[in-house]
Amino acid sequence: MSEMRKDICRIRDECWKGRYIKERTDGKIKYGYVFGKTFDETKQKLKKIPVAVFSESIDTTFKFISHEWLCSRENQLCTSSISKYSNTLDLYIIPKFGDIIISDIRRRDVILFVNELLGSGGVSGTGLSSKTVNGVISVMKNVFDFALNEKLLTVANIRDISIRQPQKPLRILSLSEQQKFSGFLMDNLDFCHVGILICLYTGLRIGEICALRWEDINVDGGYLCVNKTMQRLQVRGENGAKTQIFITSPKSNCSIRKIPIPKKLLTVLTAVKCKPEAFILTGSEYHFIEPRCMENHFKAAVKACDIQKINFHALRHTFATRCIELGFDVKSLSEILGHTSVNITMNRYVHPSMELKQKNMDMLSELIPEK
Repeated sequence: MSEMRKDICRIRDECWKGRYIKERTDGKIKYGYVFGKTFDETKQKLKKIPVAVFSESIDTTFKFISHEWLCSRENQLCTSSISKYSNTLDLYIIPKFGDIIISDIRRRDVILFVNELLGSGGVSGTGLSSKTVNGVISVMKNVFDFALNEKLLTVANIRDISIRQPQKPLRILSLSEQQKFSGFLMDNLDFCHVGILICLYTGLRIGEICALRWEDINVDGGYLCVNKTMQRLQVRGENGAKTQIFITSPKSNCSIRKIPIPKKLLTVLTAVKCKPEAFILTGSEYHFIEPRCMENHFKAAVKACDIQKINFHALRHTFATRCIELGFDVKSLSEILGHTSVNITMNRYVHPSMELKQKNMDMLSELIPEK
């Protein structure tokens, strides 16, 4: 079976066409073509194209290719993804490989770079986390694939390079803690505490609750609509990197969803409802609370309630776990959480409590004969 190449294709019986970059004019690429009776003949003809055609007509440094890759994805990616990829390139990859011809970057160079990031990367020089380094590797893979498939350049194969990420145990609220915390929020009801209750009993993400307005809650229908999220992202200005709040569409189409509201929570929301344009967390249409500040409000509530420390995202995990314990249909739960697949729901967001494990294990008691 012939090898797969995007620069060579069969155009009819006993006729193959090979494509190469001929020149660049006003930022546009001009292609040249060779023809052969077989795949191998066409491949050999491509090899005879002078290397100078490639190197003199187009900038093939990693910095240039990565910029073209990012520009090619702007219409397909959300604002947060563009910002994330741009920062990853500027902070880690460009300083190391920016001025190097991408075809000259070897697999070993990438492996050494990855080890360097793990061992001494970051501002403190103590090494980056596995998650951050995997993000760097992912961007490099995308740029290399773009260079190979779109620019027809020869690049090292780095597709199997990755770092194993240890799964950190995530603490969720026990049933008794959840009841205690809910009681505290109800007894000290303000807009922020209403927002925390919504997340605890609907599974909203922190960015989603920060962007939620009262017009997104349909009291008569008994549901809320998620169609926006709030994030603070880095932007590149004249004076260097700065940050700015963005309210945009959620990260995926699955995250745009309607969530039924539990009746008791709906009663609470009806009692404190403000004008439609107002943000849920402030009661104002002009002022909002951003995710970082919302984390601080949440930490203060946890401390005042005198329960063990927990992060805001654990509310989402707690919600998913309680739903499974109560016998929720997993497909319905997955759609409520805004996941693209049921597997994400089960693998990442469901953490059986000790109480549920004990209840399940006790069912085995019927099989044990009495003495």
